[in-house]
Amino acid sequence: MRIKKRLISLIFLCWAISTGAQEYQGVVYRQGSTEPVKGVLVSLGHSQIRTWTDNEGRFFLDSGKISVIKATNRKDRIKIYWNHRSAVINLLNASTINKISIYDLNGRSVFQLDLNSGSKSIKVPFMARGVYLLRLRGVNGVYHNFKVNTSMPSAILTLNKDYSLQKSSSASQPAKLLFRHDDYFPLEYEVNDPQENVEVTLKDDPRSLLFNPNQVYSFDFTISKEDSLLMEKEVMDELYRPAQLSFNGQNLGQVGLRYKGSDYSLNNCFDTTTGERFDKEICRKISLKVKFNKFQDKLRLYEMKELNLHSMSNDGTKMHDMLAYKMFRDMGIYSPRTSYAKVSFNGVYQGVFVAVEAVDGRFTKSRWPEAGDGNLYKEVWPVSNELSYYFENLKTNNDDQDSTKVARMVNFYNAVNTSTSETFTEKVSPFIDFNYWIRYLAVDRAIKNWDGITGWYIGDNYLLNHNFFLYEEEKAGGKVWIIPWDLDNTFQRSDPFIDDADIPNWNEKAQSCEPVAVFTATSYVIPSNCDKFTALVAENYWTEFVKTGNELLRKVYIPDNLIRRVDKYFSVIDTLIEKDPHVNYNVWKNEVNVLKKNIRSLHSRFFEYVNQIENIIDTSDYSTPFTGNGKLVIDCTNNFEFTPQDEKYRFCSLYHSKGSDGKVIHSVENPIWGTADMLLSFIIQPVQDQVSYSEYIKTTLKTKLMLDIRDCKEIRIHLSSNRQRYLWVGLGSAVAEDYGWAVYVNDYPKMYRFRMDEISYPTWDENGDPGMLERLLKECTGVSFAPAAAFDSQGELNGPDTGFLRIDNIKFVF
Repeated sequence: MRIKKRLISLIFLCWAISTGAQEYQGVVYRQGSTEPVKGVLVSLGHSQIRTWTDNEGRFFLDSGKISVIKATNRKDRIKIYWNHRSAVINLLNASTINKISIYDLNGRSVFQLDLNSGSKSIKVPFMARGVYLLRLRGVNGVYHNFKVNTSMPSAILTLNKDYSLQKSSSASQPAKLLFRHDDYFPLEYEVNDPQENVEVTLKDDPRSLLFNPNQVYSFDFTISKEDSLLMEKEVMDELYRPAQLSFNGQNLGQVGLRYKGSDYSLNNCFDTTTGERFDKEICRKISLKVKFNKFQDKLRLYEMKELNLHSMSNDGTKMHDMLAYKMFRDMGIYSPRTSYAKVSFNGVYQGVFVAVEAVDGRFTKSRWPEAGDGNLYKEVWPVSNELSYYFENLKTNNDDQDSTKVARMVNFYNAVNTSTSETFTEKVSPFIDFNYWIRYLAVDRAIKNWDGITGWYIGDNYLLNHNFFLYEEEKAGGKVWIIPWDLDNTFQRSDPFIDDADIPNWNEKAQSCEPVAVFTATSYVIPSNCDKFTALVAENYWTEFVKTGNELLRKVYIPDNLIRRVDKYFSVIDTLIEKDPHVNYNVWKNEVNVLKKNIRSLHSRFFEYVNQIENIIDTSDYSTPFTGNGKLVIDCTNNFEFTPQDEKYRFCSLYHSKGSDGKVIHSVENPIWGTADMLLSFIIQPVQDQVSYSEYIKTTLKTKLMLDIRDCKEIRIHLSSNRQRYLWVGLGSAVAEDYGWAVYVNDYPKMYRFRMDEISYPTWDENGDPGMLERLLKECTGVSFAPAAAFDSQGELNGPDTGFLRIDNIKFVF
């Protein structure tokens, strides 16, 4: 029978997939035993319908409910429209319709309802955006079939004999349940009858024996001096050198060993001509890659051929990777497992590393048991129609030079490139699971993974995002899945692009796609929404992102749970960090305390972001004449709208390194706001010493009285500088002047919110007392500002730095 399809468009803003109030329940056992498995993530496909097994291995999934409301309809037509809360199908003049069915493209039923004579307006339960088959059954068993795409606000369907056919058998395909746990191979299970009491068994994954987060694994490499030197000289060539490995005290045999890192990080640490390693703190411990079968073909460690040992030199807490990969996995994202490792070279302790599961062919086979031999790509995006772009970044199936094997990625790009907002879902859904990608984005944004898929770096001959893999399933029409990588730059209070450089977030349309300077103009990026794929996902799936983001906050990103995890990791590596030759123990403890604060503040910030909660700033008193004498007060905004007794501002202190100079004045020329602000002008001169970052200038604006600000929620300050530069804003008192906040200021005015729940002790201070916060808040005597000099990547100031910092509208908010 000929099936003629009509494409119409439909929006379902409330997006959780529904299966007509179906329920799934059962129990999960360990294979070969009756031992129940707790903590298994059970989901209906990759939808938000998910749960975890309890202590007895049991699970229960409720797929939702149906409700009916009244509405109107056009004569002789069925109208589908969006009323900001749900999708409604109006059947006022379609009296012959007696059943409504909606199926996804896999033929799984997501909604069915038999109609009685009074059913004229049907509220469809929450559904994810995507392409669906809508079937309306009329008299004599005649079916009217429509292909619907969730893009446009309304659609009108006309019943026509041209669209009639008999029911297809595809609609009765079973639902698919996914079972995932870090210690077991994943399982897909098809449920033919929702009433079935599901019993499944999970098979042990031997690789999990290396990824117990509560255990530290020992790697002792014995390597010759010659091979050790060659490792450094050949660092950019990714050549393995032979080394003997003792794992947990047992001799494993000869393995391949090399340093690993990005082109930027390795070039920043080695003279690639001589092999000399630069004497920088970040270069004293370099990440490693181990290839177990490099010299002994059959050698494996828990069936693994490769393993990454990441130095965590960029992560002062030594916990970002552990926390971030775990959160991705808890949200159902295929992600590497991690654990802690202590590494030695020739018996000399090198410090604590994090062991990160290699993303390779064995990884894909373990995550996609039925389709695991597909193409794995490193850091490619649907931005090119050139086969070579994808083939050059192919990590599996690359033994020959047949570039046509990557043709599906080109097709993926073509689908994106030719899409409009209205056609995007229909064209791209054959290539990706939107539910899965939105879940990835939710975690990525919640943990501020700024160095990932939303960070678009631009240079003379490149434009790219990085730190991810894409996997293309090994089957006809296989989906493309994203896998996270390199998560050390996460859980930081500030995003250097969005927060510090005011670059629009992924969901915000950019006014310009011109490069924006970041990191004090040492790098350039463009807004991520300038990428067409990202922009169309944002335009079509923001509501789904909001729903998923709130689910993440309720079920996975629970601050108390994460802080308990931090405490556990602390106990696991505490004594090893104390002995780590490349980590200052006191600084590390400070960093961990900051991490705990960041976990809470990022949770609240992400909640505000996904729910679009904006803090309205009251500026009504920014220009009100200031009645004080210039010293800071807490009962009004310190807007500096007053007439000073002389030009020099006498209610401040000024400190600077040798040879530098500065002054603070009450300025009426080009103030940030109103008629006046405070202006710190300075010149920072290089100091000839052997210490990095030794040059400084700092001013403290004093308070009128000693202030008790223990109940203060935040301090708001308008700031600008002559260029983008790092700034430390601190609180002063007789007992301590070290607590504060680190931000980037720019060459344009911006209001900064310094939240008291984010105040931290400077992690670089090795000898101070971080326990004085309570007394400092009770006896606050000023607010200090320390703009950083234009240091190079090694912390050296190569010439005089002349600049300024403008300060205005200091307000203590209680």
